[in-house]
Amino acid sequence: MASEIHDLCLTEKLFGRPLTRIGWWAVGLEAVFVALVSAMILWGSRARWGLNPPADILAGATALSAIAAGVAGGIGIFCRGERTLALFFILFVGALVLVFSAGELLGN
Repeated sequence: MASEIHDLCLTEKLFGRPLTRIGWWAVGLEAVFVALVSAMILWGSRARWGLNPPADILAGATALSAIAAGVAGGIGIFCRGERTLALFFILFVGALVLVFSAGELLGN
């Protein structure tokens, strides 16, 4: 698998699909994140911690899926040599959700 990554040209590395299993895990977890965010929007939930337990569980699962996708994307980028822009975007979204979740939990 590592030889496949090094044999590709730069545009195939940047704009192609992930070549490692951890890259595909990151893409799958990000798809779960998008589905959960869509469910939150359709449900119209605003998580006010402790007042609506189903909304709290949905918001927590949404944040955890984004953070897990970011961790998987980071492992793919830094340990496995993935260079697709999708994984950089997933890493950025995971870091953003981590910062906002930590701020929400520690802010009050």
